[in-house]
Amino acid sequence: MQAGVDKVMVAGQFLSFILVGTDWVEINAAEVLATVAIPGIVERATIAEVRDPSVDDKFPTVKDLYDALAAVNLTSTSNEIIFDLDDGIKFRHTATENTQLKNPSNVVIGKTWSLEWKQDTTPRTLTWGSFFTAAAKTLPTVTAVNGARDHFTFENLATGKIMVTSILNHD
Repeated sequence: MQAGVDKVMVAGQFLSFILVGTDWVEINAAEVLATVAIPGIVERATIAEVRDPSVDDKFPTVKDLYDALAAVNLTSTSNEIIFDLDDGIKFRHTATENTQLKNPSNVVIGKTWSLEWKQDTTPRTLTWGSFFTAAAKTLPTVTAVNGARDHFTFENLATGKIMVTSILNHD
């Protein structure tokens, strides 16, 4: 075997080994897929770590990246949605009260993200924080129909400026 990871056939099956210091250690797929701290091996990232831009010493799998794209449910408290863009890129909210979408934290210029807004059984209103802007400076108004779904896409243009585009009342 040479330095690094090597495979050896034993009794008709391939076994994988990794060099740890001066010792060869047998590994298997279950160990590799788990977050295992083996000296000299980069650990697998959790979904939260995939979404966290400060984590740069772990690897994601394709499935981790796909799972990190799942919508993050937002909740409103006292008529406000306060949220962090480090939590995801796709957000979802079912309105249970008239709500203001506050300016998000951790805005990165050039980042795009989306919000699906769904009305509950009573139509609610949405107002926008000061960062949000749209064509002709006219921000979209949510559809005032029970169960309506509106989809908003955002692009962080500059510090304190987020462009909003929308598809209203879609299935």
